[in-house]
Amino acid sequence: MNKLIVLICVLVSISSCKKDKEETKGQLPSGNGFYVVNEGNFTWANASLGFVNDSFNYSEKVFENANGKKLGDILQHFYSWGNYYYLVLNNSNKIEAIDKTTYKSIFTVKDLKNPRYMTIAGDNGYVNDLFTDEITVFDINSGAVTNTIHLGGKTEKIYRSWAWVICNVNNKIYKIDSKAVQLTDSFDFGMKILDVATDEDSMVFAVAQGEKDSIFVLQLDKVSLKIKHKEYFSSLKAKPRYMRVTPKGAYIIKGTTLHYVEVIGNTLVAGTEIFNGMGNLYGFDVHPITGDFYFCDAKDYASNGEVTITDSDLNVIRKVKVGVIPNGCYFVND
Repeated sequence: MNKLIVLICVLVSISSCKKDKEETKGQLPSGNGFYVVNEGNFTWANASLGFVNDSFNYSEKVFENANGKKLGDILQHFYSWGNYYYLVLNNSNKIEAIDKTTYKSIFTVKDLKNPRYMTIAGDNGYVNDLFTDEITVFDINSGAVTNTIHLGGKTEKIYRSWAWVICNVNNKIYKIDSKAVQLTDSFDFGMKILDVATDEDSMVFAVAQGEKDSIFVLQLDKVSLKIKHKEYFSSLKAKPRYMRVTPKGAYIIKGTTLHYVEVIGNTLVAGTEIFNGMGNLYGFDVHPITGDFYFCDAKDYASNGEVTITDSDLNVIRKVKVGVIPNGCYFVND
């Protein structure tokens, strides 16, 4: 009799666990936390948007749960602006604009070639292309494509800085006037620009190569884009793999070394830290308020990945299982 009671209790417990798990899967996220861009496998159409709340609970397939259909193939980038999140799907040739509260699709920017990263300035969205020199301009309220800008070379990423849209092309910083919606200038400060990034608010940084392959990190004025500070890095020998900019400064990864340049008053404080044990590193981000680091581990590119969260001293805070091939984290703080 006792064995029967135990068996019944175990079955009820398993049933309850399964029910809770199903509710977690279908639950739409809310509150503070961070979104995870799960790129998915090329041609598998298994891209997904995930969310991790402040309790480190993971909500999977946010778009699919809200819209009753798959998101698409290769989720490359997530961008937040106004009432919408914009999801850039490289191999589905589109951008999905979704409502920030309901996650319902509002409109789709269609028939793009191979969209990669985007930014917004004024009423226009700007998205670069994986294989061509094109920047496609679209209306952020309707998704209608309104213009195409040719750069004369490909760019990896694209950012906003004040009224400018900037990117790195042919080892120079190219500047697009967002009011005139046209390319207006390019410059390199007499060096080879390897990378450029902004926090899309107040901070602009570039990595540049000078004489004898010396590497410098440059802080630029967000309006004039002139050099404010210049820091030599003897340990940074080539183009970095990742560069992330926050209101505190720039954080750069090359190999297993984290290089940082933080703005304290009117000076730059630079340093390096060695990290290990972050798995198959496929993405890196920095929380704009806490300064914590988020390392995306793609594992074997087929099974679910993992995000490792550390403090600024690289002490592990938490590891969270996420979707397939996570490539970035984006933060919400209401």
